[in-house]
Amino acid sequence: RAIQGTWHWLYGQWSLHPADPFNTFDQLMKLSDTCGTKSTFYFMSGSTNPKYDRPYGIRHRAIRRLLRRIHEQGHFIGLHPSFETYLRPDLLSQEACRLWDVCRTLGIKQDQWGARMHYLRWNLPHTWRALEEAGLSFDASLGFADMAGFRCGTCHEYRAFDVLADRALDLVVQPLIAMDVTILDSQYMGLGTGESARQVISELRRCCEVVGGNFSLLWHNNQFQNPGEWDLYRHSLGSAAQ
Repeated sequence: RAIQGTWHWLYGQWSLHPADPFNTFDQLMKLSDTCGTKSTFYFMSGSTNPKYDRPYGIRHRAIRRLLRRIHEQGHFIGLHPSFETYLRPDLLSQEACRLWDVCRTLGIKQDQWGARMHYLRWNLPHTWRALEEAGLSFDASLGFADMAGFRCGTCHEYRAFDVLADRALDLVVQPLIAMDVTILDSQYMGLGTGESARQVISELRRCCEVVGGNFSLLWHNNQFQNPGEWDLYRHSLGSAAQ
């Protein structure tokens, strides 16, 4: 065990270990490619609350290798701001710049950079102002944590609006329709991975398709601990992933 542990540690200094159950990135990209879609992977580049943030070094060699691989395979990278940033534009800007600096050294360029807030923490208009000031293009945070559905009342992108300043912002809102833990966890809908969960997701997808909108799905890379979760994720992507 000592030898194995040392080997895993040494391997982890260079790349994410293939036996790590949370290292699901290659499988996720492969499924997206099968469906002809592009995924956005949101990375944290700071920590403002040790209890809720999951700090890892955005400059760590293993993370930089992952960032480069995502970009080379044609998928996108976004910012996952830490817990307290939704009311702290200064901290949010620092984390955005930190991510961009790393991506710049890796030769990663994107036309747009978006964000999804940690725990979907959001406040109107302060969070949108902070995202705009940081230079981000879109926010993908607006969805219900406890119920899948249409918090924004639409599945179409739209420009954010600052109701206090009475002006449209240079920030696009990408409505979040469903999240993995919302469907799975007992503290929320608690549907598990069975037929009830499939029906809810299928109906949400159908509603989006009927109006030509986007079915935006949030799924955490650590939420694949059993075959049922993989099957539900494939179902969520549609028939092309089956």
